[in-house]
Amino acid sequence: MDVRNWSMDQILMLPDHCFGRRWPVGVYADGVVANKYYDISEAGLGDRCVVWQAIFYTTGADTTGLRISLSLGDQMPADDAEFDALEPLFSDLGRLFEGRRFIDQGGGGQVISIPMRVPIQAQGRRLVGRFQIVWGSVMPPSAVIVVSSIPREVPDCLLSV
Repeated sequence: MDVRNWSMDQILMLPDHCFGRRWPVGVYADGVVANKYYDISEAGLGDRCVVWQAIFYTTGADTTGLRISLSLGDQMPADDAEFDALEPLFSDLGRLFEGRRFIDQGGGGQVISIPMRVPIQAQGRRLVGRFQIVWGSVMPPSAVIVVSSIPREVPDCLLSV
């Protein structure tokens, strides 16, 4: 059955397996990180997709204070002004500070995994991350989202009563 004209709320009620293959898209701070570091994903996201999980992690056992922010964009920002002009990936995930949401990560080797089922209108843009060290030193941090496409058709047997 064609579900292209369904509302997003209706589509999100479909079973997980209807959404197809999931793939990770990530941003990473390579090598030693300065006070702030920006990265952009190699792969662009689809026009519309579903985020199933957000994972934030650092390697090593350094003591750190780290803020990670994620946005959607087409180019790597050169500074905070360019990053702040991008559309935030999530409007309600993380802590709000100075008008921007971020994930607060303290302590090295920490992994934060947040399961979710959030539709986004990515319009082919890529994932852009800002990694800001608040205090201490940090081993290279990473942020990964797990995404899938939004189904256009589902088998009739799923919808028959």
